[in-house]
Amino acid sequence: TVYAPWKLRRVGGMKFDPSNPPYIPGGFPTLDRRTVSMAATHCLPPAPLGEGGCAREPHYNVHNLYGLSEAIATRKAVDKIIGSRSLIIARSTYPGSGQVSGAWLGDTASSWGDLRLSVAGTLSMGILGVPMVGADICGFAGNTTRELCVRWHQLGSLYPFSRNHNELYGVPQEPYAFDAEALAIIRRALLTRYSLVSYLYSLAHQAHADGTPIWRPLLMEFGGELGEVA
Repeated sequence: TVYAPWKLRRVGGMKFDPSNPPYIPGGFPTLDRRTVSMAATHCLPPAPLGEGGCAREPHYNVHNLYGLSEAIATRKAVDKIIGSRSLIIARSTYPGSGQVSGAWLGDTASSWGDLRLSVAGTLSMGILGVPMVGADICGFAGNTTRELCVRWHQLGSLYPFSRNHNELYGVPQEPYAFDAEALAIIRRALLTRYSLVSYLYSLAHQAHADGTPIWRPLLMEFGGELGEVA
């Protein structure tokens, strides 16, 4: 559907408020909370249409392209400055942005629920073209616990992008912040990752070559067998 939000109308004559569409994710009061008004317009060259010799596109239609545009610009700048391979980790992404950057899953909560969701998030991002991705090990928002952080290191050591990341005022969650037993378990998990570096590197190269995710749902590897079981 082609929208013209700056006129508060949708093609076909139906009124449409871009800041208050039928569905607003996250329970926010309006869609433009903490961002540009959805009714704002952007001048998109080179099409010689609309005012100012360019196409007028509503922010509603291009908001999610910001992360991709920033990643592309950053990749070009870093490649020019460094002249060799580098790793860029972005927060805002778009399908296919894995061509130029990796990502992390945002401010995950220090909870068992978010640990579980990180599996689905990592798999989903890989399918959407962002293979180098992972969640904040131990969680970011709120305070972690010893058991949660240990278990999260065991899972997170296998994320494509593996990083322990914490908010400024959260309780310490570095491995050395826990007792000797917990530290030993975390160390074993991290050493397991190091033992798989060659394998992970090969998976990363395959992702670069043909887009195959590093983390893959079972249906990609064992589709026929899963079908027989179902």
